[in-house]
Amino acid sequence: MKGGGQQPVASPETTFFFLGLMIVGLLAMAWFYHHAEIVQFFFTARSYELALLYEIFDPIYDFFVDLNISIPSPQYYQDLQTGLLSQDYTQIEFSDFKALMHESGWAFVYPSGFLALVYSIYLIFFKSRTRLKATYTMKTLSDLESKNWPLIMPVLDKNLVKESLEEGQWRMADSPIKFAERYKMVKSVYERGNHIAKLDRARAEVVMAMQMGPLWTGLEPLPGYVRALFAIFAAKAENDSKGARALLNQIANSSKSGKLNFGGTQELLIKHVRSPKVGRAVGPHAYLLTVMASMLELARTDGVLASSEFLWLKLLDRRMWYMLNCVGRQTPFTEVSGPYSHWIVEKRLRRPLKVPMVGQAVNALDAALSEIIYNPGG
Repeated sequence: MKGGGQQPVASPETTFFFLGLMIVGLLAMAWFYHHAEIVQFFFTARSYELALLYEIFDPIYDFFVDLNISIPSPQYYQDLQTGLLSQDYTQIEFSDFKALMHESGWAFVYPSGFLALVYSIYLIFFKSRTRLKATYTMKTLSDLESKNWPLIMPVLDKNLVKESLEEGQWRMADSPIKFAERYKMVKSVYERGNHIAKLDRARAEVVMAMQMGPLWTGLEPLPGYVRALFAIFAAKAENDSKGARALLNQIANSSKSGKLNFGGTQELLIKHVRSPKVGRAVGPHAYLLTVMASMLELARTDGVLASSEFLWLKLLDRRMWYMLNCVGRQTPFTEVSGPYSHWIVEKRLRRPLKVPMVGQAVNALDAALSEIIYNPGG
C-alpha cells in the first residue's frame, strides 16, 4: 500500500507573481468596462487640486515676479483645470489619460519644492529650539534621571570629580607600585644599569594571605549587606530577576537617607538558598570572598549584573567590592590579587582550600614591578 505523497507547496515568489498578475487583470477589466468613470474621478480630483493652487498663487504671484523668481502663472493652473474638465471622458484612451495626468502633475513641482524648503528651514533652525527648552547641569540631570536609574543613588549627592584619586573611601584601585609601597614590600635595586623595583616576596605572601578575609562558615554570622548580596545573586541564578532587581533598587534608594535598607533579604534567601545551583557554586570554596565571587558568576548566567549596580558596597566593604568587580576580568586589581588567585585554584580543583594559594599573585606582582624603573631616593 503506497503512502500518500505530500502536495508541492508554492514558493512565496510564485504566490506574489500570481497575486500581482491577478491584480493587473482586475485593473485592466475595470478600465475596459468603466474607464469613463475612472477618468472622470481622477480628472475631477486633480481639478480641485489645481483650483487650490490657483487660489494660493494668485495673490502672491506679483511678489515673486518682483523678486525675479520664475514660477508658473495662476492662469497656467486655471488652463490645466479647464483642459481636464472639458474632456470627453468616454473617448480618453489610456495613453491620453496617462499623458494628461503627467502634464497636470508637473504643476505641483514648484509648490512642493517650496513647501519642502520652508519645512526644512523650520526643522533645522526652529524646531529643535522649541523642543529643547531645559538646560541641565550634571547634578540636575542626575537628580532627574535617578527616578529611572535608582542605582546611581549612592553617589547622587557626592561630587566624585573633586574626590582624591589616591586617598579616601572613593580612591581608585592601587597600581602595583602604589600597592607595594603602601605595604612596604618594595625596594630599589640597581640592575642592568637602572634602578628597578624589587619585591619582597616573603612579605608579599603575608600581605596577600591577609587579603583572604574570613573563612566561609555559612550565612548566619554574616552582616546584613553580605546576606543581601547573596540573596540577590541566588535570585538571579534562579531566574528571579524581578526579586533581585527589587532588592537592589530598594537598597540603592535607601542610600539617600544615609541608612541602607536590607529588608526583604530573608524572604529572598528562603526562596532560593536551597537551590542545587547555589550549592554547586558555594561547595568548592573555603573563604567568603571566593564564595561571593562564584555566586556573582552564577548570577550572571541570567544576564548582566555589573558591580556598579551595588556601588554602595564600596563604602561598606572595599575589598569585597573589588573582588566582585574583578569577576570576569583577565587580570585582578592588586588589592584583591590574593583571593582572586585562590579563587581560580579552588574553581579548578573543585574543592575548598583553607591554605591561601597566593603564589601566582605574588609572581604576577613581582613581574609587574620588575618592569618599573624605581628610584624613590632620586
